[in-house]
Amino acid sequence: MHLPSFLGRFRNFAIIVPNFGRLQTFHTAIVAQVSNATKVARKRKEKLILEQGFNKQTIRQKKRLNNESSLRNESYVLAQKVSRLLKGEQPKAALDLIVKKSLAPKTVAYNHLLEYHLRKGEYNFAWSLYNMMKKSMQVPNEFTYTILLQGLYSILVNNEAASKRKLSELIKKVYNNLYRSNSSVTPNAIHINILAQCCLKLKDVEFANDILLQPKTKLDSSIASKIMYLYLDVAEMQPSHFDEMHKFANDLWKFTVSKYNENEFVIHEDLLCAFAKVLSTAKNENSKFLGLKILLQQVDAPMQYPIQEPHPMLPGQCCEATSRSLITVLYILRQLGDVASADFYWTFYKSRIQWPPAIQAFHERLRIYVESKQINKIMGLLREMNEMGLLPTAQTMAIAMSPCLQRKYSKFAQKIWDLAPPNTEKIKWVKELIAS
Repeated sequence: MHLPSFLGRFRNFAIIVPNFGRLQTFHTAIVAQVSNATKVARKRKEKLILEQGFNKQTIRQKKRLNNESSLRNESYVLAQKVSRLLKGEQPKAALDLIVKKSLAPKTVAYNHLLEYHLRKGEYNFAWSLYNMMKKSMQVPNEFTYTILLQGLYSILVNNEAASKRKLSELIKKVYNNLYRSNSSVTPNAIHINILAQCCLKLKDVEFANDILLQPKTKLDSSIASKIMYLYLDVAEMQPSHFDEMHKFANDLWKFTVSKYNENEFVIHEDLLCAFAKVLSTAKNENSKFLGLKILLQQVDAPMQYPIQEPHPMLPGQCCEATSRSLITVLYILRQLGDVASADFYWTFYKSRIQWPPAIQAFHERLRIYVESKQINKIMGLLREMNEMGLLPTAQTMAIAMSPCLQRKYSKFAQKIWDLAPPNTEKIKWVKELIAS
């Protein structure tokens, strides 16, 4: 017999009710057991925390002792700690750590400290540190000399308040230490390049020649070009030394060409341009022609001027030409006053180098037209720049408008200025020309 569903559920309930008392007793027992287990677990946890706290303290002590031991005995750990202190602007703490708390080799740590003080412009203190480093028997490495030379050169260039005489003295002291016979460091290309930059900035030809004559000096194109520009600057600034500087430049060039012919030297464009500029300042035209020939050989361009060939000072095609060569070619042609050749080589270089060239090439070509007072060509070149998307700058417009300072050409001022991009800054005399 099937009972209705609600009666079936009632029957199940009727079975459970008599057993309810026993269920309640079981529940009470379970709760008591759980409570006791929780108390036991809590006590165990408290005991474990106490033990762990003791262990953590012990671990911390051991770690601190290990760190102190590493600082005393490991160069890398010391250098890292010094670097962190210097980042936190704590140079005194860094120096104290190096001097008093470490027995490890300290050269790298001293390097960090030297770099920090030179970056701050504190060159006298940096030199004292260097001497302290040597007295404590820490041997300078190649990075020590790079840091010293680069730091001193940076101060020489950027800090007008610094004593050039003192900086020159310190640079030469670093040089003497680096080049001494018992030095553990051999001068590398970085050291010699920075020294050449220092010579160029100080206009110190004697120092430059001394570097060149050292057996340890390995000359490259970058170093040679800097020294070549030094000879050029001194020749232009001190006419009494003109012939002497040209002799030095010619001797250096002959040496590099001889080494190039022996496959012991790579000639780059910067050296070609530097020597060509030196030749362009010579009093005789043949030297200017030679400078042109050296550059034009690189793009296989026809030579418009007579020159003896084969010439011992011509290296042939030795490097890829860029805007720099074109700028120098135009510079020499401006010395010669040859507008027609400037136009010819401008067109020729279009198919030989990346085009458009640097804006300085346009400036050099503008100067040629300015000196020959060719107003239409000036305006034509400005239009060409605009068409190529190489917008004239304030300097470009100042060059282009310079003929208008003469009354005869002042009527062209507004027409030339109309070719300037909107919002181009007007220098004072340009404003006056436009206003008039």
